[in-house]
Amino acid sequence: MTEFNRRSTDHAPGNCPGGCDEISDVQLRLDDGQERMERIEKQLAEVYEIVTMGKGFFRLLGAIATAIKWIIGIVVPIVGIYLALTGHGGGQK
Repeated sequence: MTEFNRRSTDHAPGNCPGGCDEISDVQLRLDDGQERMERIEKQLAEVYEIVTMGKGFFRLLGAIATAIKWIIGIVVPIVGIYLALTGHGGGQK
């Protein structure tokens, strides 16, 4: 068996013919990367929650604006007709 074909399971722990330090370094880097990934996932979850709340807020705002538009669309012609019939339309004095 050549040095390149050796695996970490081919020897007892602590009796490493080579490569174990590199493997442990890689494992440490993977663990650090996993921790960093978990932090990023938590931050993205918070951002997603904020965006979802903002989306709901703007839906509510749109519903309120639609209601105001309908109310104005009904009230303005009624007031205009009333002013035209009562003579308070602001015509010539």
